[in-house]
Amino acid sequence: MKVTASHKYDASVEQVYAAFCKADFYKKKFVAVGARNTEVLEKKKRGDEFYIRTRREMPSEAPGVLQKFLGEWNTIEQTETWEADDEGFFNELEIESPGVPVSIEGSMSLQPSGKGCVNKLTFDVTCSIPFVGGKLEEFIARDMKKVIAEEYKFVKSYLKG
Repeated sequence: MKVTASHKYDASVEQVYAAFCKADFYKKKFVAVGARNTEVLEKKKRGDEFYIRTRREMPSEAPGVLQKFLGEWNTIEQTETWEADDEGFFNELEIESPGVPVSIEGSMSLQPSGKGCVNKLTFDVTCSIPFVGGKLEEFIARDMKKVIAEEYKFVKSYLKG
């Protein structure tokens, strides 16, 4: 199942990318969307390349049969790799939740747009469990859309300083 979003900012690509390269940015962003126990496990920056691996716990309000796959809180491990491209920056990311039979892979493309920039997000949510797998994908995709919208509000506020 695909999840997409497009976030426009009144800041330059360089300003947004600089925010995305700060460990405290991730911790604050995760807390702003309801996470607890946020950690930056690893962070590396070389020139225009940036790598970060994070962990957090997110609440889950899974309905009925999906509760057996998702607990009240789920540990989320996220790996992001950013690098410069022709006009901006490109990010490949993976999101895993140990014990949850779902994988999430995605990308972000941060490009100039008018006097600001736009971040285009694309995620693929997959589950290999027969029968309930589709329902689990739908639930996680719906939840991701909500979290992505909350993250967008946080980033806009963060950039205003």
